Amino acid sequence: MEYRCKKSWFCEVCDGDGLTVEGEYNEIKEGSIWIIDEDEWRLIGGEVRLINKDEELWWLEIQKETFEEHFELIK
Repeated sequence: MEYRCKKSWFCEVCDGDGLTVEGEYNEIKEGSIWIIDEDEWRLIGGEVRLINKDEELWWLEIQKETFEEHFELIK
């Protein structure tokens, strides 16, 4: 299934060890398309793992509440 970001927002950047990088944020852009990664492995403990369809190898882990607030099903 594919999901579209409903409005732009910022999330903290995490390093390869799953720790947040102080003062660094990624913009999740309105209209960007994401796919839920069904693999249960998580680096930072997010409930929902998303892969950006437009940018190769770019992923996001967020809590279910954040997912429901910022994304809508399109396919």
